[in-house]
Amino acid sequence: MTFDVQSWKDDYETLFTYPCCLHSPLFHPDQVRTVLAWAHSDVGSWKSGPKQGTDSESISVLRLDNGKYAALEECEDYTGHGCACSSATYLADTLPELLAKIPERDMRDAIAAQIGGSDV
Repeated sequence: MTFDVQSWKDDYETLFTYPCCLHSPLFHPDQVRTVLAWAHSDVGSWKSGPKQGTDSESISVLRLDNGKYAALEECEDYTGHGCACSSATYLADTLPELLAKIPERDMRDAIAAQIGGSDV
């Protein structure tokens, strides 16, 4: 399963230009070729697709133009980005290497469930 790259960029590009919580990103949205998985959690319940609602966190797994795998992890409280939020990027040569870099088990599990045995 893949998601629309433009929708992903529309939702997350401001994180890369508004320096509230994402510092020194390892990639830029213009480098994203494919969105492989996209999950969000509104107060602990993980769902497929872009985030919705308040007090949320999300993770996106991406394939870049150079063939590397990348992830964007972000969270925010009900006030949105710019107040109480955090973000991080990860970069790896292989998908298993990338998943190993994601520190939160629930995020890794949500992404792994989406990707499953798909040919990435």
